Amino acid sequence: PAYSSINPTIVVSGSDSSPGSGLAYLSYKWDNDVVQTYVSPLAIPAQGDHTLTVIAGDIAGTTPATWTGIYRLDTSAPTVTNITLSSTTLYPLKQRLSVSCMLQDTYSSTINYTLWIERNGSLIKQIGSGTVSNNSNISAAWDGKNSSGNYVFGSEDARFGSSPLYTVKLAVSDSAGC
Repeated sequence: PAYSSINPTIVVSGSDSSPGSGLAYLSYKWDNDVVQTYVSPLAIPAQGDHTLTVIAGDIAGTTPATWTGIYRLDTSAPTVTNITLSSTTLYPLKQRLSVSCMLQDTYSSTINYTLWIERNGSLIKQIGSGTVSNNSNISAAWDGKNSSGNYVFGSEDARFGSSPLYTVKLAVSDSAGC
């Protein structure tokens, strides 16, 4: 099953097939923990992969029925490490900016990403996007042009006496949606 970013409420129920003797008990255990009597809805005990085993016994004492299911919980967003920029200045005109980093996630095996450039808070150009495996390095380059192919820094900034703030932004999410 896929990872869930929300810890679900797990309700366990059981019955004895007609004309059975009736349900005597419902028990459960997570992974290799101790078997416990079921009394209220369950939640996945921690992030990661977990096996839930449910045991139902009847009044007649016949062999208990068991059910096993896998639950996956991931509430942590991917991490971004080893961020490098080729330069922190974009002058003279036509200088390229390269960015690279590593994407990691503890539980999900794939990570979605989008990289873009903003100028004073407004989108200039998306410079990269995709889906990569966990522990992948990504990189992208910006040539100083906007989405229309026009240069957006250098002589224009000097002409208007402005000092715009260019920001490299990165959005990441894992297969659980974190």
